[in-house]
Amino acid sequence: MKLDKDKRYSVAVFTHDRYLYQKIKLELYDIAKTDLCEKATSTQYDVVFTDLDDPDFSGIDGTKISRYESSDAEIFLPFRMGEIKSKLTHEEKKKVELNADTKTVLFGGRKIKLTDMEYALLAVLLESGKEYVSREEIIHKVWNDKADSGVVNVYIHYLREKLESEGEKIILSSRKNGYKLNENFIGE
Repeated sequence: MKLDKDKRYSVAVFTHDRYLYQKIKLELYDIAKTDLCEKATSTQYDVVFTDLDDPDFSGIDGTKISRYESSDAEIFLPFRMGEIKSKLTHEEKKKVELNADTKTVLFGGRKIKLTDMEYALLAVLLESGKEYVSREEIIHKVWNDKADSGVVNVYIHYLREKLESEGEKIILSSRKNGYKLNENFIGE
């Protein structure tokens, strides 16, 4: 589903964090009227964003935003424009699907050709599900212990360039834990 260019969407942001509100407002300036809501209202909005880190609003229904990946949020800061737009249009989340025969990934209706190493790395991340995979484990599984962490960083960059071209944050990273796929893009 595409954004309706003739429609001006309405967005509510429930937070006391003015920076978060301003960021969403600026990102949506051309396509939505964005309201800062500091108390619960019954006004109808196309989309409601709730700051999960703000205890005053954590119980309000809507798309949950958080700074912490360990929370139950749907969008993590810093967010990507594609995530916000998909909420406006109520798009179904795209899923990452690998094809071993052609070494391609099907993602959001696009068939993306991967190199052997990119494919192997993405397969390891997909196999881990919601769990982080350490750099050491990636080096072991993909390069048979014959590479260093710099190589992992380079190939993660290559995958991000190919998969995240529409703004979604698909590969999450943690200095302490390694890498994982955003669970919103993993099939059932």
